[in-house]
Amino acid sequence: MKKKKWVALGASFLLLFLTGICYKFNFLYVRQGIQELKSSETFLSYVLNARPRVPVLMYHSVNENPVGIAQLSVKTQDFENQIKYIAQHGYTPLTFDQLKNAESYKKPIMITFDDGYQDNYTKAYPILKKYRCRATIFIVAKYINAPGYLSEHEMRQMSDWVSFQSHTVSHHPLIEFGAKDLKRECFAPKEAISKITKKPVTAISYPNGAYNKLVLKVAPQYYRYGVTTKYGYYYPTKGSMNYQIKRIAISRNTPLSQFIRII
Repeated sequence: MKKKKWVALGASFLLLFLTGICYKFNFLYVRQGIQELKSSETFLSYVLNARPRVPVLMYHSVNENPVGIAQLSVKTQDFENQIKYIAQHGYTPLTFDQLKNAESYKKPIMITFDDGYQDNYTKAYPILKKYRCRATIFIVAKYINAPGYLSEHEMRQMSDWVSFQSHTVSHHPLIEFGAKDLKRECFAPKEAISKITKKPVTAISYPNGAYNKLVLKVAPQYYRYGVTTKYGYYYPTKGSMNYQIKRIAISRNTPLSQFIRII
């Protein structure tokens, strides 16, 4: 096994070196490649078992005028260009219900949003529907029906192309809670969202990407998947890694050329 590991790591670093040359030493992507390789066990599993690599994209707001943190608010036209590229180049956007069978799909990819801003309905949803791309929105339970966020009515309308999953009750980092309150942060939104959409809630996005051993113990009691804000790709697997899924943040400054290289 040690020999296989060294061979796989050697091959991955050679690939990284060649990638740097191909992109004319674009060090941003070299750095991103190094970040991905930090998870050597996951990467080794991918190399040895030929498991598909699934880019899990992370969005927040889609708007001409920044909403929330400016860098996390993607311009509407940029978002459409990105979704159009996905649709026209053979990618299959998956929901979490489909993720367990990712290897069955051609060029699997996931489109996720955190927080549930209202522009996900007014700006993003028409684009997703236009290009027939499924997406996932992680909803904060206490933000439902609040000004600037999605309403129950909008969530129901979007359910044809959008899967709604949990972003906790309060959006506070889960590492701040004890076991009792942590269970409520996990259980309550699962019930609330399912009641609105009439569909199962099987995934949670950790606020601020923060999690610890207690979170990894409690989350599996309510969900099949947990996503983080760490940079990287998802390689279909079993066990604890399904609760530490890495994502790729798409920002306001992500040009289409970079987006294409990422996915």
